[in-house]
Amino acid sequence: MAERNTMSSDAVDFAGLLDDVFLASLSADIDVNSVRAHFNKTDEPPEPAICPPEPIAAQADFTARPTQSDYYLDITGHSQRWTIGKIIAESDKATVREAVGQDGRVAAVKILPLSHRDNDSVDQEAAIGGLLSIHPNILDVYDYVKSEEAGYIFMERADGDLYEIVEKAESGLDEETARTWFRTLVAAVGHCHQNFYLHRDLKPENCLIANGTLKLSDFGSAISMTVKDPPSACGTVQYAAPERFLDLVATPESNESSDNLCAVDLWSLGIILYVLVKQQFPFMEPSMSDALKFPSVHQWKRRTLVRGHVRLS
Repeated sequence: MAERNTMSSDAVDFAGLLDDVFLASLSADIDVNSVRAHFNKTDEPPEPAICPPEPIAAQADFTARPTQSDYYLDITGHSQRWTIGKIIAESDKATVREAVGQDGRVAAVKILPLSHRDNDSVDQEAAIGGLLSIHPNILDVYDYVKSEEAGYIFMERADGDLYEIVEKAESGLDEETARTWFRTLVAAVGHCHQNFYLHRDLKPENCLIANGTLKLSDFGSAISMTVKDPPSACGTVQYAAPERFLDLVATPESNESSDNLCAVDLWSLGIILYVLVKQQFPFMEPSMSDALKFPSVHQWKRRTLVRGHVRLS
């Protein structure tokens, strides 16, 4: 078990984020004093219990796989037998297909090949997603199967994502609409933090929409707050806080790290809110190669990210 990392409430100035007027504007139901107390507390969080679903040998029928059909395979999970069909989305890391359970439930299954270099924590992704999915704004996880070739995470079937909604708007969402979506996202992230988990890959594409409700998804980069020296370089560069790239730009003598891990998700939330309203990023940093141009953490943190507005030094 990894050693616990004591979080310092002095590591980041939350004055702006914890402004009473700003917090109250997010929702009339928000208890401003409770929110401020949550982020100002210094007690070390208890060690969260991660109980990954025990992987079972996939019992799959690979014999019937017609080339002109959506049918892919049948596979037996913990809860029931699933028929996996057409592709919904795919990337170099994973493929998402439609799945239908023996009871008729329609789901999406995320298939992660174990041969991919980024898929070495499939058990953890399934476990954290399943643990947190009791929240109404986090995508439900129904089942999990692991074979010798891949991990299969069966999840709630979504209709789209927040990125598509922003993309369809002519010049960004109006403030009331943006506030509505953002409020539910903050609720989901707050649930993660209350259970001592960080998402670390917040972006509109991971905010799925199911029956008109925002559902936070994709916990492939999520970690416990109690992990000592977590790997920082992951996620999507446009939404990632500078601290996420310390191990990429740090020199051996710099030995810098971020003690307040929650700040990583809070930075991403700020970028998302800006994107919802403005339909563009608040700074021009289009690629990972640009992020790696700075030879030291000192230079990276002095970089003006929001030109003329925010300087990290």
